[in-house]
Amino acid sequence: MMEFGAFSISIFYGVRGDRVGWTLRWSVTTLLIALSYAALDEWHQSFVPHRQARLGDVLLDLTGAFLAQVLVHLCVRLQSRAQLRALPLIRQETRL
Repeated sequence: MMEFGAFSISIFYGVRGDRVGWTLRWSVTTLLIALSYAALDEWHQSFVPHRQARLGDVLLDLTGAFLAQVLVHLCVRLQSRAQLRALPLIRQETRL
């Protein structure tokens, strides 16, 4: 679950690119990529001796990716709020 959380955060920043903020579209795209990768990983495991492909593992990986996207959303919101609070201070400093 932690691995797919970290994977999801990395993919999100790749999808977002140079842009700033958070959009649902970027997050959904990230989750679809994580879901595809999790499904391919389980499919691959079906060919490995003594390993089994399980739908539950895909869902667990997707849960980790989803929780990471919630964390990214919260961090971006907190960061934008902090920037908005600092804006009046910056304007005051430029007047001096």
